[in-house]
Amino acid sequence: MRSLQSDTGPDLVLDHLRYLRIRLCARAATRDLGAEIGALFDVLSAAQDTYLNALAARVGTTNEIQALDGDLDSTMARLAIRAKGLVDNKLDDPRYAALFSAPPSEAMRPVVDASQTRFVRQVIEGVAKDPLWASLQPLADQLGQDLQAVDAAVQVREPQYVAEGTANAALATACDAARWAHNLMPSKLEILYGTERKRFIDSFFKSTTTRAAQATAAAPAA
Repeated sequence: MRSLQSDTGPDLVLDHLRYLRIRLCARAATRDLGAEIGALFDVLSAAQDTYLNALAARVGTTNEIQALDGDLDSTMARLAIRAKGLVDNKLDDPRYAALFSAPPSEAMRPVVDASQTRFVRQVIEGVAKDPLWASLQPLADQLGQDLQAVDAAVQVREPQYVAEGTANAALATACDAARWAHNLMPSKLEILYGTERKRFIDSFFKSTTTRAAQATAAAPAA
């Protein structure tokens, strides 16, 4: 494949560059060209590793946030059940309505947003204000700890988004440079070997349709 399309991803670009580098470095006349491709291969490989590491870090923190948010939801559910018991399950009791500005199951549905955070803080403050809820204080304290854990994880994730975006941009730049160099190589080889040696020049570029590739794919296991 002499030309890589603009939407060819890093994995495939690296695969083609690896093949091209090996072919170029195998001949003295093209060894310097092989070194150029090798350098681009190394840059792209490093850029991909950096991006994948940044992506994994951000995804990992997001998964942690979701788990911590689940802990927060569970604590709120336990507190709400206890609160209903203290008002004889009368959800229209003014004291219950004052504690919960919305049904807890609905208010806690989002994963870590401003409305959920406000709701949790309102409940914590409400428990502290009314003596009726004194027995709920340990759960309110746990709510505060759970919320702090979620907030801390969110703060960790913010710079991870930036790092992921920066790494993704660097990967795109490296991939563009690698594709450009790969696609320019046929012209360089034609200057070196002549346009009449088309089949020979084609052999420098990986193709899944070559006879050699087909033979390898069809070869029985040893």
